[in-house]
Amino acid sequence: MKKRTIVIIDLDGVFFDSHGIYKRIKKLTENFDKQVELYTEYLDKLEPNRWCPELICNLIVNHKICFVTARSDKYFDITDTSVAKELIDYASVYHSHLTLEQINNYDIFMRKSDDYSSDTEYKKSVLNDLIEEYDVIFALDDDPDISKMYYLNGIPSLNVLGLHENVQNGF
Repeated sequence: MKKRTIVIIDLDGVFFDSHGIYKRIKKLTENFDKQVELYTEYLDKLEPNRWCPELICNLIVNHKICFVTARSDKYFDITDTSVAKELIDYASVYHSHLTLEQINNYDIFMRKSDDYSSDTEYKKSVLNDLIEEYDVIFALDDDPDISKMYYLNGIPSLNVLGLHENVQNGF
């Protein structure tokens, strides 16, 4: 039986444009835990990168979207609400032919709050679970190490440059 196709998309730095907020927070404190705490205060204020909802609206007709983020699952409700709102708002203006069922054809995978593995290790474990059930056609991430991990596991990966600390000395 043929597996359903999916696309993996990261949230922060890919779906959401978090670059400006990261820069402001980094100027406020060098303490990583404090940076994360401050960042979570902005979760419902993040704007999407305009190109990403456009890409998703074109893909979602034929593929399931799986958002894989290193955010803690304690922020699931606010994350899901923000993603749904942005996709529905965008589709209602630019892709009114899409049904609500099509727009909501996504899953969000978030790190358990007691998971302290690296982002790459966490996303590798999610990928291992996903490839059991789905055919992953490609992945988008802003972390070059994670993009490389997808590539090394046979998944074409597009690296979204500009935010991640491995690309520039950011958050």
